[in-house]
Amino acid sequence: MESSTVVLYPDPTIGHLVSMVEFGKLIHKHHPSLNIIILIIPTHNHINKYIDTVSATTPSITFHRLPDDVVPPDFSKEHLDRAFELYNPIMLNTLVTISAKSIIKGVILDFFTNAAFKVSTNLHIPTYYFFTGGASLLCVFLNVLTFHKLKDTNDYFDFHGFPPFHASDLPPLILIERNISSKHFLNTSINMANSSGIILNTFTGFEERSLDTLRSGKCIPEGVTPPVYLVGPLIAGGEDQVDSTENECLKWLDSQPSKSVVFLCFGSRGVFDKKQLKEIAIGLERSEQRFLWVVRDPPPVGSYPGGKLKQVGVEGLLPEGFLTRTREKGLVVRNWAP
Repeated sequence: MESSTVVLYPDPTIGHLVSMVEFGKLIHKHHPSLNIIILIIPTHNHINKYIDTVSATTPSITFHRLPDDVVPPDFSKEHLDRAFELYNPIMLNTLVTISAKSIIKGVILDFFTNAAFKVSTNLHIPTYYFFTGGASLLCVFLNVLTFHKLKDTNDYFDFHGFPPFHASDLPPLILIERNISSKHFLNTSINMANSSGIILNTFTGFEERSLDTLRSGKCIPEGVTPPVYLVGPLIAGGEDQVDSTENECLKWLDSQPSKSVVFLCFGSRGVFDKKQLKEIAIGLERSEQRFLWVVRDPPPVGSYPGGKLKQVGVEGLLPEGFLTRTREKGLVVRNWAP
């Protein structure tokens, strides 16, 4: 009997990759006969170590590393989301090669790998999205087309499944700039609405208002909302450590009083400039609140996901003496915490 395969294509930043790996494990748990293949574009060394660890501990998942010579040396002048478009010919060849040996039951894309949607759908492969942002954010994201029609930036938005908010609360790259990035948001929103389904790392009871909205189809007034599947919470186990920072964070948290710590983490691409970081630091110090704060190093302007991070010491990003003054109540870690 011919084998069957599910292909996962995540963004290679750690927050997206870990969730996709955990979803791959969940698929295999319920359907052990399925082959799970995760496609990876070139990425950072600490993420490569994580991939190696998962490969050693979870043989049911196969990582297929895409070539590292696809993105030209001068690509830093372009937007990082364009990198995935450059990989589309490779993606096509990869899917054709896999399908020659096994039936591809589905391709599961990440928000940032949206460029591959036209590749998998042109091959008539059921294509799904694994959305890591939760149901409430998805309700907003499926309405990106509304933002692009906006004439007055003083407007308020009142979408089903999400509290009203002002236009100024949206990131400029969605609302104002109308650049490569805003086009990516729009195209991804449209493709998600036309996909075979959207998979969410959440669960009933956590976001009931938003989930009811998605299930009733109210998020897309002029179209049909695809099926929404809840698979959360997906959390990495201790056997798949990303790096030594994980132990440091957890040991520190275990030493704090219960329910006493504020966790500040803005995602794999949540990067702030020095001025913003110092304002956050001042607020934390004045609050006298216990905190765990993940501070990311700013990447080079226009870099793509596999680009090298600009290494900057945490001390040089924060107010002078901040780490010393807050060491009894706070912990600052670089780039990643579980």
